[in-house]
Amino acid sequence: MVDSYQKAFNTYDFSTILLLKDDIDSAIEVFTRINTGGQTLTLFEIMSAKTYDEQQNFDMQVKWEGFIKELKHIKYEGISSTVILNIISLLLSRTKECKRKTILTLDKQSIIEKWDSAISSLKESIDYFRTTYRIPVSQLLPYDSLLVPFAYFFHENNNEQPNAIQRKYLEEFFWRMSLSFRYSSSSESKLAQDIKRIDKILKEERPNYNDIKVNLSSTQELIDTNFSAGNSYCKAVLCLLAYQEPKDFRDNGRIILDNSWLKIANSRNFHHFFPRAFLKNKKNHLNSNSIVNITFVSDQLNKRKIGANPPSNYIAKFKEENSNINKALNSHLIDLEGFGIECDDYETFLNARAKRIYDELKSRIELEHKEPPNQKIHELISAGESDEVEFKATLRFDLQTKTINKRLEYVVAKTIAAFLNSNGGNLFIGIDNDGEAIGLFDDINSFSENKKNIDGFELHLIGIIKKYIGIENSPYIKISFPTYDDVEICHIKISKSSKPVFIKSDGKEEFFIRSGCSSQPLGREEQSSYERNHWGSG
Repeated sequence: MVDSYQKAFNTYDFSTILLLKDDIDSAIEVFTRINTGGQTLTLFEIMSAKTYDEQQNFDMQVKWEGFIKELKHIKYEGISSTVILNIISLLLSRTKECKRKTILTLDKQSIIEKWDSAISSLKESIDYFRTTYRIPVSQLLPYDSLLVPFAYFFHENNNEQPNAIQRKYLEEFFWRMSLSFRYSSSSESKLAQDIKRIDKILKEERPNYNDIKVNLSSTQELIDTNFSAGNSYCKAVLCLLAYQEPKDFRDNGRIILDNSWLKIANSRNFHHFFPRAFLKNKKNHLNSNSIVNITFVSDQLNKRKIGANPPSNYIAKFKEENSNINKALNSHLIDLEGFGIECDDYETFLNARAKRIYDELKSRIELEHKEPPNQKIHELISAGESDEVEFKATLRFDLQTKTINKRLEYVVAKTIAAFLNSNGGNLFIGIDNDGEAIGLFDDINSFSENKKNIDGFELHLIGIIKKYIGIENSPYIKISFPTYDDVEICHIKISKSSKPVFIKSDGKEEFFIRSGCSSQPLGREEQSSYERNHWGSG
């Protein structure tokens, strides 16, 4: 048997191709042409092979996998590798195109040199979607291709945030693209067209959209839209709902959305406000699966608490648990009054909620949408902890022991000093490690009777700064008390100090700097080197 196989191989006339050039481009070209019956290589796999360089330690596949691993922590791991290829092509090609043919002809070295800046700009666009548009997970994006023009914007804007004018025009761009099925086909050629619009926005000029039809002619158009988790138009509406930061009907807690739960229409996170089983029993002729009937809910709430019960039934029960349920309903663009809830009037509900959704969407494409006054604070908190942002649940009240813990005051002072010794930053007190607002109640309640207020909190904080850091550093520290998620928190805005700042505690001085998401001490030798580099002192 073995001999017969060996003979078959030895006598088989294998086809051979002689390459006149021994470069990777020629090999890829030949493989692409003859590989008609085998496993088709993706464009990303081809470009990974083309750009592989051991000497420069560049492996596109490995770098992309590492990037996606980073994104998993912020629930944006669902982005296609096509996105980065499109970004690089639009940045490198003379014609600003990203068609397959154009990508294949890109210069290897140019791609390697552009990779890091393209990834950096893509990160900026993802952060912008998460914080400014409040899209918490990649699964809600109408198209991940939307990241391409935004990454292009950030790259050409030196990764700086857009100014007020650019911000308005970018918002219009996002919603017009999302509500027009823009990238459902021929996305590469449309991206090339849309980059010209981004170029206008960079110049603070409003683009023209006469060639793009937005599907938002009336509230009825929304009502008639059948909900599908994969439909880009439905996803655009879901992005609007996510922007409201929907709250749980039971306790007004924030609803946690997850990529793995948002892929199918019967997901744990999706709920038909008027349950389809209830409407089926009523033999209602109206569309029970309308996008207007969809709300976000917490995991398992559908099965455990709602089932086929009508809104009049389950909302009444939630109202017994949650006296401020209208706050939760409003976060879903619903209200107890005028939405037909008490009498289970589905038609009234559809018309009222469609009007709310329609008005919100319309304001965004007509430049009439006004951001809330604390939008900047919201964006900083939504982005999470970093070298420029840190959260502290309390100033001095220990949530575990339920007692005053002076060590917590030292930690706050240490964080402020680290920001002073670095490039400045933002410390939020009343925000836990998960970015949830818990407010200042516990701290304020721990003060003496005549200081149980915001003024008392501020005076105590100033006292901590004076004790550990020194009052001479006050000009670099600004304290304010914004409202976030309906509770008052403390925001300490810290600027870079003009000289080293030390923490004085137990008769000794310590020097801290920011390193990633934490404040790290430096020894004397490290400190001296850092001072020379940071402040230029000898």
